[in-house]
Amino acid sequence: SGPLDLTVGTLVATTTTGGIFLLESSALIIGGTGVQTTGANAAIEITLTAGDLTLQDDITANGSGTVTLAVLGADASLITGDTADDIVSTSGAISITADRLNFTPDPPFHFGLVQFENGARVVMEHCDVEGPAPEVGAPVRMRFRIKAIDRQRRFRSYFWKAAPIARPELTQEA
Repeated sequence: SGPLDLTVGTLVATTTTGGIFLLESSALIIGGTGVQTTGANAAIEITLTAGDLTLQDDITANGSGTVTLAVLGADASLITGDTADDIVSTSGAISITADRLNFTPDPPFHFGLVQFENGARVVMEHCDVEGPAPEVGAPVRMRFRIKAIDRQRRFRSYFWKAAPIARPELTQEA
């Protein structure tokens, strides 16, 4: 009946009365059946003071219940893992605040400014990243990769992505 003080990694929550209010100090995943209010026009408020908010399922407020998502950490992102991950209110307002709002079918999402030898610059997605994010100034090469998949229409689109030049070494089996 009162507030709980705990660390949440993956959140699955449903309420039929009252709202869902969460203040989290680290990254959070919305998983399982998602976060939902099913009655009484209840609100959903999720605030992260650090880390990314990753949607692996829906956030749904019933009736005029509002949905407020605030991802306040420096360089923190709201990441959706699927185009079917919805943020919905039947008739209430939806408010999203974050440094970056990114869709990626395969989190984490790496992107950054790439400067070419001729001086041209472009912000682009990075691929083939294993381990920590690429460092500033690290050399990259261009790879033609899948940009998006439209499963409903059975269509793939491709685009150039930056990939690290340093690749993991393959080990031979004895």
